[in-house]
Amino acid sequence: MAFRIPFFCLCAVLVLVGGNAAPAAADGTSWSAVAAAEANAWVSVDYGNGVWVAVSVLGTNRVMRSTDDGASWSAVAAAEANSWRSVAYGNGVWIAVRSVGTNRVMRSTDDGASWSAVAAAEANEWFSVAYGNGVWVAVSTNGTNRVMRSTDDGASWSAVAATEAMGGLGLTTAMAYGSPSLKAAPRTG
Repeated sequence: MAFRIPFFCLCAVLVLVGGNAAPAAADGTSWSAVAAAEANAWVSVDYGNGVWVAVSVLGTNRVMRSTDDGASWSAVAAAEANSWRSVAYGNGVWIAVRSVGTNRVMRSTDDGASWSAVAAAEANEWFSVAYGNGVWVAVSTNGTNRVMRSTDDGASWSAVAATEAMGGLGLTTAMAYGSPSLKAAPRTG
């Protein structure tokens, strides 16, 4: 099942985390069930340009999208059948990253209707991606360089060295942009 979150700010936290409730009110005070496009393990969702996009680690079609504020969802073929971990929207482009496989990045320039594979900077386990201030950044839980960035809307990626002084970035699994910088949150436990 998918969540329906019309104009609700906490979508990335509330949507598609193994539940089937969706807010019927814009302020999240009431909820209603909405069917997901497929019974997959949906792990990340984002909103941009009037479209909701979610990615999954399992299933036949590992992307779904909604153009009606989450009331209905349609399945979309991913660029590859990978364990997609995070999806984000920025500057007219959708980017998703994954933890294993050949191409660990995919991008969409048509609001998530179709996806193309993009080579990651390194073959790391990429767990989160975010966009801010003209730059895409993804973080990984392993590898030599655990950060990669793109300044051409995700068409190509370059590795960035992260020091231990960045708060244990090697275990980072979540990122967000808040003016004027990108922030990474370490995984604990």
